[in-house]
Amino acid sequence: MDPLMLGRRLRASRIASGFDDPDYFAQFLGVRPQMYRRAEAGTAKGADLLSLLIMVGEITNRSLDFLVRGREWHSQR
Repeated sequence: MDPLMLGRRLRASRIASGFDDPDYFAQFLGVRPQMYRRAEAGTAKGADLLSLLIMVGEITNRSLDFLVRGREWHSQR
């Protein structure tokens, strides 16, 4: 996982969902703005980041796979 690319995907997903202000988006998610800004900067880690990714995925309709790896998971059946 490339933290900087993850941050770029978070930012792009936020903006594509109509949230131009990262601090407002953080408040909407119920997290501290500093935490969200660290995630977009690629410096957030641990359980806080995982919880944040789950919330962002739900709000922006993005999968965790997309947010973390930049691609959707597809079964190899």
